[in-house]
Amino acid sequence: MLTQTMINEIRMLLAEEKLSQRQIATRLGVSRGTVNNLATALQTTRTQRSEVDHSGVQRIGRCPHCGARVQLPCVACQARAYRRRQHHRRGFCSASVGLEYDPPWVA
Repeated sequence: MLTQTMINEIRMLLAEEKLSQRQIATRLGVSRGTVNNLATALQTTRTQRSEVDHSGVQRIGRCPHCGARVQLPCVACQARAYRRRQHHRRGFCSASVGLEYDPPWVA
């Protein structure tokens, strides 16, 4: 069982990026897998922090049109609506030939 001080020391050595994971494991007497697990967790945490949208809380829910679980508003439905508008403007109304796509569960 690793102590919290051992975990902190491994994280500190990983953050310094001077030693390889193998060297850290040898120096502290732990397995390379343990060091790798902590390195992966550290990298995942950094990635998640960089991907956070700082503009506000993201709304995730069911799209009322297609029923998919998405970040609202549903980009796929917006793209379909845009395509429909473009076809109508060009005179290629897909509804006139019966090619309108709506999932069967949409009323």
